[in-house]
Amino acid sequence: NKYLLGMLLQKNNIPHPKFVLTSLKDIDKGDDSKLEEKLKSLYRDKLTDDTKFVCKILNGHGGKGVFICTKSNITSILQTFFAIDEECQILVQEFCEIEDGDIRVNVITLNGKQQILSTVMRNKSGEDFRTNLSLGNTITANFKITPEQRKLALDTAKASGLIWCGVDLMPLKNGKTCVVEYNGAPGTMSENLSQEELEKANEEFYTSLL
Repeated sequence: NKYLLGMLLQKNNIPHPKFVLTSLKDIDKGDDSKLEEKLKSLYRDKLTDDTKFVCKILNGHGGKGVFICTKSNITSILQTFFAIDEECQILVQEFCEIEDGDIRVNVITLNGKQQILSTVMRNKSGEDFRTNLSLGNTITANFKITPEQRKLALDTAKASGLIWCGVDLMPLKNGKTCVVEYNGAPGTMSENLSQEELEKANEEFYTSLL
């Protein structure tokens, strides 16, 4: 659940894009004043028709159910979701400009000891802001992360309580890094490889894991 995940990161003071949870009651009966107030909280009241937002269904994966909209069309888009399902809730985040892609850091925690097993950059390509491999993007294996990014990954894994935690870091154009989310079933990040390359990548990963 992306909302509960965001709340956990917030509780542990881990940098994460600002977010609000929206539902039918925010635009019920044509009154979108509640939605307006929530959107303003993401940008400190500085909103224009072109202000971008990242919207996510709460339980999507692989980049599915994630899209960008603007202040000028977000109300109509949310109305469509809520018309289909009145119980639907949509997470709305501030839009953050990324540098070249995002970074998946696999962290193993056993008996209170943490170890980073692998670091992979998911390269941004084309016009789509999503970097998921399931959408055809490429990876750079053994990507070197900064001490700040290493601490972020370890802190996130600790907060998650997971033994194997895939932490997604987002390097921003302003030089900072935030955590997009974390994953309890992250896999080896070896998609888009030939069968031979896939078998080799899996062998190396799981040998390291064991």
